[in-house]
Amino acid sequence: MRTAGARAGVRCNSVNHEQDGTVMVGRIRGVFGVKGWVRVQDYSSRVGDILQYDTWLL
Repeated sequence: MRTAGARAGVRCNSVNHEQDGTVMVGRIRGVFGVKGWVRVQDYSSRVGDILQYDTWLL
């Protein structure tokens, strides 16, 4: 189930990433399968570099 904001393409920019030390490296593009997997769009310059990060916050 999607929210109205997701259908409209609204992005959440309310988190100040400079203050908490996080870096946005991608976004969730959708769900996959029945085990809770997600499709991720990688924002890095080379495809697959997102996999070098040990911990992801969703």
